[in-house]
Parts: sequence; structure tokens; C-alpha cells
Amino acid sequence: MSIVWIVMIVMTLFAILLLWVSIRLFIKCFSLDETITRTQDLLNNRDEYIQSVLGGLNKILQNLDQLHAREMFENDDDVGILWNLMREQIIQLQGFVNNMEEDETGEQSTK
Repeated sequence: MSIVWIVMIVMTLFAILLLWVSIRLFIKCFSLDETITRTQDLLNNRDEYIQSVLGGLNKILQNLDQLHAREMFENDDDVGILWNLMREQIIQLQGFVNNMEEDETGEQSTK
């Protein structure tokens, strides 16, 4: 065998190896794209869920405020204590959601 044949065989093997590596990288990129899409969907669902829970809690708080306006309970009885605790928790959750939205808005404006 001459040196030309040896070089051609080595180059062919190198080309096959390059093709194999390229295909593997394409598969990994496609898989990563799917993972990113699933992660974004989960994050969107999380935000929708938090907004849904917050909306429900706000409705409960409005109903309790209406009951409180009718003076159906006092601040120091069991219902009043529960009302105050729920109000504090809803306010904390609203602050948390607002901070999340501000963080996301800040991240989007820097991109």
C-alpha cells in the first residue's frame, strides 16, 4: 500500500468520526431545546398557579372584610384572630408575587 491509500483511509475515518460527533451534538442540542421548553412551561404554570391561589385568597379576604364590616366578629375572638392571620399571609404572598414580577421585569429589561 502506498502512502496515498493510508492517508485516504485515515481521512475517511476522520470524516466518519466528525459526522458521528456532529450527529451526537445535534441530538444533544435538540434534547436541550426540549428541556428548556418544558422548563419554561413549568415556570409559566407556576406563575399562573400562584396568581390563581392569590386571587382565591383575595376573594376570601374580601368576604371576611364584608363580614367584619357587619361586625359579625371581634378582632380578639377566634374568627378575628384567623382573619388577621389570613390578612397578614395574603399581604406577604402579594409582596412575594410583586417581588417575583419585578425581578422578572428587571431580568427581561437587561437582556
